[in-house]
Amino acid sequence: MPYEALPQAATYLPEGMMWDWESHVQTFSSPLNNNAKRRQLWGVWRVDMNWNGLDQDDAAPLMAFLNKYKDGGVFTIYHPTKHTPRGTARGTVGSPVGRVNGASQSGRSLVTDGWAINQSALFRAGDLVSMLNTMEVYEISEDIASNGSGQATLKFSQPIRTSPADNEYVVCEYCPLRVFLAEYAPNATVAPPSRWSFSARMIEDQAVL
Repeated sequence: MPYEALPQAATYLPEGMMWDWESHVQTFSSPLNNNAKRRQLWGVWRVDMNWNGLDQDDAAPLMAFLNKYKDGGVFTIYHPTKHTPRGTARGTVGSPVGRVNGASQSGRSLVTDGWAINQSALFRAGDLVSMLNTMEVYEISEDIASNGSGQATLKFSQPIRTSPADNEYVVCEYCPLRVFLAEYAPNATVAPPSRWSFSARMIEDQAVL
C-alpha cells in the first residue's frame, strides 16, 4: 500500500528534531536471589520535529499536510540528516540494491547480498536501512564491510521485528518510516511579516506490537 510522504523540502527542514528508539522492557526478579532478567517486549521509533519562523509560503504546505493527518492516518517520513549512508552503500525505494539472503532471520543481524564487492565501509555505524516491504527502519550498530561476492552481514541496534522474506530488497537511502501524528501544535505571530512556528510528534505505526 502506498503512503503519502511528509513534505520535506530543503526550504522547510525542521530546526530541531529528536529521532529516538523507544524500547519497552519487562523485568523479572527471582524470588530466591533477587537476580533480575530483562527482555524487550517491543519498540517503536518516536520522532519530534520543530519548525520555527517559517513564512507563510513555506509553512502552508506543511501545516495543510499535518492537519490532514490529525485523525490518526498513516504517512511516511525520512530522517532529514541521515537520509544517505556515510558508507558507500546506495539503494533507494525506486532503485534498491541489497537483498536479504535467507528467510526467517531474527535477532540483531541480517545476512544480505547484492552489494558492491569488497567495500571496507559499506555501512558506517549510525547509518539507517529499511526493508522494502515491511518499511521497518533499523540503525546500523557498527561499521560493515562487503566481501568479494557482495555479501554483508548487517548488525542492528534494534532487534528485527518482522522477519523479512528471502530476496527482499534492503533500502538505504531516504528510508521511509511509516508513522502517525501523535501531537501537533501550530503557533503564529500576527504582526506582519507573519511567521509560523509549530511542532509535531510522530510515532512509528506498527500493525503488531
